[in-house]
Amino acid sequence: MRFFFSKSIRTQLIFLILICILPALGVFIYTGLTRLNTDVTEAHHEAMRVLQSLAYDHEHMVESTKQFLMTLAGLPDVQNQNASACNKLFRDLHKKNQVYSTILAANADGMVFANALPFTPYSVKQRKYFQDSLRTREFSAGEYMIGIASGRQSLSFAYPVMDSKDQIQTVVGVGIDLDRYSQVFTKTKLPEDSVFVIFDHRNIRLYRSYNAADYLGKADSPEMIKDMTAQPEEGIFTGFGPDGIKRLYAYKRLYLKGSTSPYLFMRVGIPKEKALANARKTLLINLALLCSALIVIMVIAWFLGKAIIIDRLYRLLDTSQRLGRGDLTARTGLEHGEDELGQVTKAFDEMASELEHRESERKYMEEEIRALAITDPLTGLYNRRGFITLAEQQLKIAERTKNRLLLLFADLDHMKWINDHLGHVKGDEALIEAADVFKEVFREADILARVGGDEFAVLALGSTMENSDILKDRLQQQISIHNNRENRNYDLSISIGMVYSDSQSPSSLDELMSRADALMYEDKKRKKL
Repeated sequence: MRFFFSKSIRTQLIFLILICILPALGVFIYTGLTRLNTDVTEAHHEAMRVLQSLAYDHEHMVESTKQFLMTLAGLPDVQNQNASACNKLFRDLHKKNQVYSTILAANADGMVFANALPFTPYSVKQRKYFQDSLRTREFSAGEYMIGIASGRQSLSFAYPVMDSKDQIQTVVGVGIDLDRYSQVFTKTKLPEDSVFVIFDHRNIRLYRSYNAADYLGKADSPEMIKDMTAQPEEGIFTGFGPDGIKRLYAYKRLYLKGSTSPYLFMRVGIPKEKALANARKTLLINLALLCSALIVIMVIAWFLGKAIIIDRLYRLLDTSQRLGRGDLTARTGLEHGEDELGQVTKAFDEMASELEHRESERKYMEEEIRALAITDPLTGLYNRRGFITLAEQQLKIAERTKNRLLLLFADLDHMKWINDHLGHVKGDEALIEAADVFKEVFREADILARVGGDEFAVLALGSTMENSDILKDRLQQQISIHNNRENRNYDLSISIGMVYSDSQSPSSLDELMSRADALMYEDKKRKKL
């Protein structure tokens, strides 16, 4: 019965969580879609910005070309159709203006009589730029063509030269090398697979920023043409390019001054997948995080239904049983609310805390007593019991790990004289001072002890007889430092004996201490001689 009741509660909690999470899910999806739309708009704006920059550059070039042709038209050699002089002039100008694929001049019948490039006489009578120049008597633009002299694809412009009777006698023209746009477009830093395309008035491709060979000289798709002609002079749209990539496009129609028909179309496209990559990645990450959070919350809710209703009473019962078994760290872990159960759990936890506190104090006192049992209260070193206990442990470890040990046994000289003539207070000070000498010479890892009235022992870990002389020197240096202090009534003197424990021939602690004690007394006898 309890199981089905708790299961029902948990199911209801999960249902409520699902209802609560739906608005958040809606916000995530709405925000993600809004971000996608924003990125589409920004990509279109970026395409338009780049296109405007390219169009401005082109129109500036066209205006410069117009001024260039007008200047040529005013030269006497051009007006007089002086072929040799024009050829030389055009060649010189072409070297200084590499943006032009060629510079030429043709008579009123369309026969070219001068060209910046080597040529054989040919006619441009059928070229659009020549016919428009004759018809409008103004600056005119051409269409897709391959230059006869240059053999290169270019966009041609022409300007008529009038005689004294205001009749066209000559037409000067240039071809703008469209490859210049490769360098210009590269500087835009648009995403990979972005494309810049230029079309003539018939929607024939004059230039394409990459894979040009597959598309130049071919008409644009009807869908693209419709998108660029059914809207204002410039605009944006989304469509598939001839390479099958869906792009966000910006286009612009260009006109010569006074003309109502565009002579040129420009279009910039940014791959939609690249433009929306960051927004889609963010949306997927947010949805993944939301779903992960939802799963976690549902799992928590499944167990929370049991925890917040049924487990509170069982937690209190379990805690009381643990406390009864001696686990004084046991707590209910329940919130101490204002309700009756909250007050009961609060009183119970406070009682358990008080019991734990008292137990901690008892253990602390036991530790203090235990420390006093192995520690010399005067010097702070281990006492004999502590030394023997720890030293035997280290001997076993050294034997197992093949390590070496050095046991030092020391006796404070003239201790009886100090006590008899200076008093026991000075005697205690001498013992403390001797202990300080040992602390200064040996490491914290070494075992230092006062094993008798004026006797000390040290078990130096990892030391060998080879460095025993070094230890003796260091001891003597520290003793000398202490003896050089002012206001002293006695000189500190310590007799020592050192023995070495080798894992190849291990000895017991009693044996080592006996040997060291014997060496210490030999040292003491030598001092009396």
